[in-house]
Amino acid sequence: MPRRGKFFYFIIKSMDVFQRIYMRLYTILSPSSEAYTVFDARMLCNSRDFVQRRIRFFGIFEHNLTHFTLSRLKQGDGYADIGANVGYYSLLASKKVGADGIVVSVEADPTTFTRLQTNLSLNDTGNVRALNVAATEEPCTISIRKGTKHNAGANAVAVDASGTIPGLPLKRILGDDIGKINFIKIDIEGSEGPVLKSILDDVDRFPADLIVASEVSDDSSEFVEKFIRAGFRAYAISNIYTVDYYLISSYLRRIGDPSTFDIVETNRFLPGQNDYVFERMHA
Repeated sequence: MPRRGKFFYFIIKSMDVFQRIYMRLYTILSPSSEAYTVFDARMLCNSRDFVQRRIRFFGIFEHNLTHFTLSRLKQGDGYADIGANVGYYSLLASKKVGADGIVVSVEADPTTFTRLQTNLSLNDTGNVRALNVAATEEPCTISIRKGTKHNAGANAVAVDASGTIPGLPLKRILGDDIGKINFIKIDIEGSEGPVLKSILDDVDRFPADLIVASEVSDDSSEFVEKFIRAGFRAYAISNIYTVDYYLISSYLRRIGDPSTFDIVETNRFLPGQNDYVFERMHA
């Protein structure tokens, strides 16, 4: 590595260490506090949580998907947030689609749903319909399988006859709004298959300019090619979560164009690549 490159690497790694110390200390002193996102939404963030910690200290989560979503949504659009977590993307969409648009925000975990409702109440979100349900293949009840202790977004759902949380097919969740929803984000920890299938089964009920941004696991990898055959372009989108990446991106946002994003068109599932965007081709 050239000397200049080594020096830059040293600076970034040093900043990474100091930022981690800073975040750790503030988390101890004040584990929960309000934060502002890059799209001017207020959020109450628990700094012990993986997702909320990045929102609190950097005002953003998943740079590429955030800027892609901001670039595509417009006034009057409809957005479905399947696996809304604490509401980051629901709030982003609410800001972008405006009073004439609609956001359907779906979160299965009751504890996380309570935090979602809190964040919605901190903002002007009269265009958001929040539902404490799970998106499933058939009507059922589900239970929550807890993920890692400090990442509520890693929780998963499991069909459970003794569960107390309702599960409904996507078309039942969206109801009469299905014809207005032209952007769907899915992040439900490996349970995306039934939702992706539901979208394809009812694709003609959605607007012609439908966009789907979803995690795609190995178990649902066939949906990349299924969406392509259904008339969508498929793109791989990388989301990086390391602190040094957030530091560099935050710096570049202050000195340059913050709206860039990196997506690559693909015609197949890429092993190790779990985030995809499907954009419907229309006349």
